[in-house]
Amino acid sequence: AFLFLLFQCRTGKGRGRREVVVCFPMTETRHRVKVYKFSDKWEDQGTGFANCEAVDDPKVFCIMVRSEVDDRVILQTKIPDEDIYQRQQDTLILWNEPETNEDLALSFIDSKSCQEMLEQLTRIVMSYETRVAEIDEPIPDLPAPTIANLEQIANIFTRFTSSIDKIQISHQISRSKDFIERLFTCFESVKDVEDMKSLENCFRIFKSLVMNEIICDKLIEDKNIIKLLDVLGYDPEIPPEIRTNHKKMVSKTIRFKEVVPFQNDEIVKKIHQTFRIEYLKDCVLAKYLDDITLTRLTTTAYVNYLEIIRTLQADQPFLTRLFHNLKTLPPLSTELRDSVTFLQDFCSLSKKIPESSKKTFFKTLQEFGLFEIFRPIFDAYISKDNESTVLNLIEVLNLVLFHLTPEFFDFLLSEKPETSTVSTIIDSMLHCKDPGTLGQFSEIVRRLIETDLQVIPHREEFTDFFFRHFFSKIVQPFKDLDENEKMSETTGQQINNLINLATFCMHRNSARVSNILVDQKVFRKVSLIISQPRTPRYLVLTSIRLFRVLAQQHTHAFKIISSQHLLDPVIDILDQNVSRFNMITSSIIDLFDSILNNQDLCSYIVDRHRDRLSEYKHIHTFEQLIRKADDREKGTPLFSSGTNDPSSGSRLCFSSDSSDEEFLSRPDETEENTPTEDDGKAEEIEREFEEFQMMHKSKLSSSDDDEEIDFEISKSPNIQRRPRAGKSIQIQKIGSSHSKSLESDDSLSSLSPSVLGKRPIDHPDSPDLSDLDDDQRSPSPNKRHKPDHSSCDTIHKGPQNTSIK
Repeated sequence: AFLFLLFQCRTGKGRGRREVVVCFPMTETRHRVKVYKFSDKWEDQGTGFANCEAVDDPKVFCIMVRSEVDDRVILQTKIPDEDIYQRQQDTLILWNEPETNEDLALSFIDSKSCQEMLEQLTRIVMSYETRVAEIDEPIPDLPAPTIANLEQIANIFTRFTSSIDKIQISHQISRSKDFIERLFTCFESVKDVEDMKSLENCFRIFKSLVMNEIICDKLIEDKNIIKLLDVLGYDPEIPPEIRTNHKKMVSKTIRFKEVVPFQNDEIVKKIHQTFRIEYLKDCVLAKYLDDITLTRLTTTAYVNYLEIIRTLQADQPFLTRLFHNLKTLPPLSTELRDSVTFLQDFCSLSKKIPESSKKTFFKTLQEFGLFEIFRPIFDAYISKDNESTVLNLIEVLNLVLFHLTPEFFDFLLSEKPETSTVSTIIDSMLHCKDPGTLGQFSEIVRRLIETDLQVIPHREEFTDFFFRHFFSKIVQPFKDLDENEKMSETTGQQINNLINLATFCMHRNSARVSNILVDQKVFRKVSLIISQPRTPRYLVLTSIRLFRVLAQQHTHAFKIISSQHLLDPVIDILDQNVSRFNMITSSIIDLFDSILNNQDLCSYIVDRHRDRLSEYKHIHTFEQLIRKADDREKGTPLFSSGTNDPSSGSRLCFSSDSSDEEFLSRPDETEENTPTEDDGKAEEIEREFEEFQMMHKSKLSSSDDDEEIDFEISKSPNIQRRPRAGKSIQIQKIGSSHSKSLESDDSLSSLSPSVLGKRPIDHPDSPDLSDLDDDQRSPSPNKRHKPDHSSCDTIHKGPQNTSIK
């Protein structure tokens, strides 16, 4: 079905009527939706079918939702003449009711239905905008542009603002050829007498004319735009005492300087016009412009930019003189500073041209020596108080790295390390005092390191070139730093930047960077820096991040950290901040989370700081850390059968000063004590075990000196062989998480090796562990008994050797 809307409008001078028929299809399609209303939370109002229809007035449409159950009206809301509808998550349309200020939403079953409904709403809103209502009186004829008629003209322009009204007004102005010029003459006259009311009426008139598409092009011409800016300085919404004289601003305050004279006068005019258009839309009328006018002004400026770039890019004499100035002008001269500023502006224009043209643009500049200018200019401004010139050149370098990445890296590889651009960039970074500029240099170094291999053919070659020649220079300030002296804010910012950079490099090349940092004693210096009482918090956080990357990525992290005790200051900082739950505490916990996978580091930290870490057992990370260290201290089996889990077996330990037949064991929590299938073999194991105890009971109990004896059963199928002078044996006990090691002399070799390959059942004479003290059942790692080897002939036979008294 089609709904035809008939409207009337008067044309010209009111002589007759023109009927304008606005029609668009209103389909019978109804969409199943859920209706939501927001009241502290989104509340479901019901489910029904939605469509747009005219209810009372055929010119006014509503969103109508009728229940799918009883066809009652769930929602009826008028569609306003402005676009208030927003689409979210593909299936939601949300809006705020202008009259009731209620937030409503429709939820559709699929994105297609949502899109169709939104398009229908958009068509209706647009029809309101293009609709011409019946007017009782026509647009009056514009009076002659005189001082007496300024207010009447301003009222007409302010009242009739629709698209069709603007067209009719532009037709009237075009019939009077000098209408705009006479308006400017009136403005000059009232300006001389300082008639503020008339000046403000002039502002209203010209503001409306700028937003008229047909008139706007004439106003931004070279002969009119300065006058226009002068008129627009009398905004009635701005108090007179703070108004800006826009004409003076663009004519005198902002000066146009030709670093290299332009030979083309048309280009100079385009540059002036483009600047004034940008000033008009960004500064003068920024809060008044509608979307159509803003788009028109932006497009005009964009076209001018394209013409300026293409003309200068093809002007070889101009580019030759520009780069000659950049290479030969005296350092720190005003001419050199202006040339760098012009180059930065010229390269920044490339952001406005199509992507396909950007690479060609920078290749043209490369042909004239763009790469060669960075090193001498950076050298000239090292440690000089002229950050604007350095920042301009950094911006040019960033654009080069983005658009000419392979070419620039090839250029860097062709340079000698002593006179390389990379070396100059690093020197400039190390001598920079401004935090913003320091961050810019650091970002350039990062981009040199992290560029993708697909972009640079010789990526690995450049990485090797960089770390071999330049990374030691980056960390040189650590070597010269006296950590006991009070650190200034500038030094702190620089050290913080270098630590961040070192951390970033470790992510890219962990082994190589870590070796350099160890050789330069950077880790030790960082540890000493954060141990100082007044170290800035940002420096503490950066240092913790460095240690975390070291613990995560370096294979020799345990040796590096333990040899220099790098984490001792971190524990001190934890003591000071653990009750505050701040970012420092979170960073330290994150650091120790990364350490949990390194058993050597866990044991080292707990052995060194057990008492202090025990206070933080309420934090899961430190509880895990202590438990892992304790499990490691309890030890893995002497002859491991492919597992390091202490609960997988037992280690039987005999001591000469222990009670008869005493052995330590603990019932396995995960495995039941069940006999093996071969009961005969199990009984044979028990007999051999009893014979061994009886045979050596007197010897073990009567030993005057501590002695350590190793022995080995070389043919046990489940025991790893070790080339030892003596012989050793391990008997696995089912259902036990500890084991007892038997050690004796060569007379024990009579014990059957074939029997030892089986797992025995629990010995019937085993004492009850409940009678043992805690220290006897599971000795604390801090209370281990260390045998005195001074009076015995000790033979060490491998890392899992067991001591016996």
